[in-house]
Formats: sequence, structure tokens, C-alpha cells
Amino acid sequence: MARSLQAQQRELLFTAVDASDQIVMITGADQRIVYVNGAFTRVTGYTPDEALGRNPNFLQGPGTSEATRVDLHRAVEQGQRVSAEILNYRKSGEPYWVDVSIVPVSDRTGSIIHWIAIERDITARKAQEQETARLAMEDHLTGLPNRRAAEARLQVEFSRARREGSAFAIALVDVDRFKLVNDQYGHHAGDLALIHLAKLLARNMRSGDWIARWGGEEFLACLHALDARGALIAGERARKLVRGQPVKLPQGDLSLTISAGIALCGPDSDSLDAVLANADALLYQAKQSGRDQVLCAGASGGRRRTPIWEGSQVQTALREGRVVAAYQPIVDLHTGDVVGEEALARIVGSGNAPIPAGRFILAAEQLHLAAAIDRTISQRALERVASPDKNGNGGARFINLSAQFLGEPEHVSGLLRQARALGLLGGDANPVVIEITERQTGELAVLYRQLKPLVDEGFRLALDDFGSGNASFMYLTDLPMSFVKVEGWMVGRVAQDPRIRRLVESIVNTAARFELKTIAECVETSESADVLRDVGVDWAQGHFFAEPQLAQ
Repeated sequence: MARSLQAQQRELLFTAVDASDQIVMITGADQRIVYVNGAFTRVTGYTPDEALGRNPNFLQGPGTSEATRVDLHRAVEQGQRVSAEILNYRKSGEPYWVDVSIVPVSDRTGSIIHWIAIERDITARKAQEQETARLAMEDHLTGLPNRRAAEARLQVEFSRARREGSAFAIALVDVDRFKLVNDQYGHHAGDLALIHLAKLLARNMRSGDWIARWGGEEFLACLHALDARGALIAGERARKLVRGQPVKLPQGDLSLTISAGIALCGPDSDSLDAVLANADALLYQAKQSGRDQVLCAGASGGRRRTPIWEGSQVQTALREGRVVAAYQPIVDLHTGDVVGEEALARIVGSGNAPIPAGRFILAAEQLHLAAAIDRTISQRALERVASPDKNGNGGARFINLSAQFLGEPEHVSGLLRQARALGLLGGDANPVVIEITERQTGELAVLYRQLKPLVDEGFRLALDDFGSGNASFMYLTDLPMSFVKVEGWMVGRVAQDPRIRRLVESIVNTAARFELKTIAECVETSESADVLRDVGVDWAQGHFFAEPQLAQ
């Protein structure tokens, strides 16, 4: 009776296993298949006769992970149960994924006599995961790789370049005046334009080169095996291609132009970020210089050569501590006495020659490095004020702070912490003067809030580049200024042009009514100094008096 019940239970168990929708496979201790259920045949396409006596690894193929194979083999060799997700292949050659659990079966002596593998078909789930991953790495509008995918591919390209000693070019491409397309024709037209450009540029990539949507109306292209001249030619070809093939819109044909900045990346490149920064700086220069042009680092023969200091060099100089302060004396035009000094940013180049800010400040602003430069220079300047043996010429100490610096409260609070630690706050009159430029953008109310913590601690304010725009008088009325610095272009012409002389004179009179001191910048000749003195300018600085000197 008991045996009959056991037989019934075995028959019931066999029926349940065979009817299961999960694959059940049993092997002997030698890992040869001795049993497969019905699900095995339904999933793999192999009949029991085709599977019995074979090692289960006959289901594996070229796409099966070698690491997973090794893990499974190691567990079986050690007699341990193991789980994994593995890619197998059906009899038809079609791949499928399973989640497999393998457990050993031992006899009374502890010897393994069988292995049971239970496999769940997860092909649909894997396909969904792969589709999700693909969508996460694909730009939904253009179908190109998105920025995330491009960054990953660039890391692979950068590693290969270093490993193999090869080089490639990175081109950042931007659609000119794209905002006008959206404003005039609507965002749907803008989308059609981007799709058109993506297809056009992708179709004309060489084999092995690739393009991605970097963001907004900006694309990134990776070009292999090209020197600077070849990269420039490729960029020009793309520019002309876009210009010659307008996008078809319901409203009619729309002609587009592009600007591009190209930088080379090789085994000696400092970092991928530095190369991207260089390309971005060149793109910025191309846009600022009139658009519809291609600029390439190290290449001549473009539509216009770039005078910009390569952005990557600014980053490298900051990292290597080669951004330093140079100090230019400020003199009283009426007594000749030195009454202050201005801290100016310089980069120490080859041969320790200082590179003036005009060579790198545009790149620094475009790459959002201006705040880092300001932080470096302001730290050195405050140390100089506080140190008795580095006190320079005494008097007022002028420090330039950019909108990027003032826009970050932690930068301002950091400057105040340093000034407090150096004993520059809470005592006698604070000698430090913060220079802001009339060219700084944004609401004056916001700028005032940014400056207020400094003003409250006794820092005075100077308006630099007075006369460079139409906001000058608003700055004087809405901000607590102490100094006005006359724009250099006026100073350079004041001795020759009576109209400029009258203009400077009116600035002096206005400043006097506001009880502000005037400072003339960029004084290069004795004639200019004499005229400035005659019209009532208080102080002056420039090469006529003294060139900026690096701190010793």
C-alpha cells in the first residue's frame, strides 16, 4: 500500500514537473543530461532525444557571457548551488535569456549524484531592459545617441587613443540663430529642422566616425584619423552641406547655417574634459565672430583664424597653479603719489612670461572658469593686504569680481571668511575695493543683493568700464559706488579728439556730483595723462606710470 502511494506521488510529481512552464533539466554527476521536461522542448526546440547525454553548455553560443560561464563552472566544480542570468540559443539559432538556478543532489554519503537546473525564460524582460537602456542612451527626437551615450563613447575613444597612440577630432556643431526658427515658425518647425540636420550630418559621416546630439541645437561629431587640416576640411564640408540643403517646412524651404569648433585629442592630451573645453571655446569664438564658420585648433586656412586662448590651457593653468596675480599701481594725477593698486589675473606661460587676461578671459567666461580665476586672484590679493612684508603700495586695493563669482553665494562667503581670518574686517577702514563691470548682465536688484554682504563689511565698490554701455547711470544711482573707472577706449583718444575730452569731462562732473572718485585706465602717454589731469580726473593707471608686476 505504501509503495503504491509512493508510486502515485512520483507519478504526480513527474506530471507536475513536465507540465511546468519553467525549464527543468537534470544531469548526472558527470553533467550529462538525463532528463528534460516539456518546457525545455517548447523553449529550446530540442527534443529529449536530442538533448539526453549532452552537456548543457551545448545551448550556449557566441553571445554568452564568458564571465557567467566561468562562474557557473566554478560553482559546479565546488559542489555549490548557483544562480545566474545567461544567454542561450534555441535550435533555430535564435538567442533567448534564462534565469537559472542549479542545485546539487547528494546521496546518503554526501556524494553528488545529480544536478537539477530550473530555468525561467526571461527573454521578454531582457528585451524590455535593453529597449529601456537604448532609449536612455538615444535622443528621442533625432534618433542619434544622446549626450549620455556620447560621453560614454568618448571615454572609450579617449582610452583607445592613449592605448594605441592614435588621435581623433571632436567637433561641436551648433545651429546658428536657432531660437529665431522656433520663435518665427514654432517649435514643431524647430524639431523638423533638427531632424533634418541630424539625418544630413549622419548620412555624411565616414565609416567609423559618429555623431550625437549634444543638447538643444548642438551636435557632437567624433572624427578619426585626421590631423588639424583634415578636421577643418571635414568641418567645412559639413558646413557647406548644411548651407546648400534647406529644410522642407510646411511654410516653405528654410535655409540653415552652422558654426563649429574642432579640437584634436591624442595620446598626449591632458584629459577629455580639456579637449571638450577647447572645442567649446572655439565654437564660442566662431559664433562671436559672425557665425557660419568652422574653427579648428592648430589649423590655418579656415574662414577665420581664432585669436582665442585655448580653453583647455586655462583649466590646465588653474590646476597647475599658474594663474597668478599681477599688481598695477594707481597714482594720484595731481600729486603723483601712489594711492593704490589693482590685482590683475595673469597666466604664467612658457619661459615664465605672463599672459595678460585679454588672451584668456573670453574662454574663461565661456567655460565658466571666471569664478575660479577670481577666487585665486582675490585670495592672493587679500593675503597681500594683510601681510606686512607684502603690503605693496598701500592705499586702496582693487579686486575684480565677475558675475560668475558674485552669482555663487559660497564664493562671496568664502571671501568674507578669508578677510575675517586675516583681520581685515571690523577694524580701521577696509582698503579693499571690489570692481564690477558695467558689462555684467542681470538685474541690478539681484546684483545689489549679491554685493550687500561685502558692502556691509566695509568693502567699497568701483564701477569698471564706465561708458561701455547704456546702464552706467543706473549703476551709479542703484548701487553704492565709491569709484568710477573711465573706459580705456576713451582714455586712448582723449588727447586727440575734443569730443572725447568733453565726454570725459562730463563723466568727471557727474562723478563729482555723486561724490565719487574718477580713475582713468590704460593711460599710455604723457599727453593723455596731462589732458586727464586738466579735465579733473582724480587717479590713473596704465603703462605710462607702471606696468603690472607679478608678486615676488
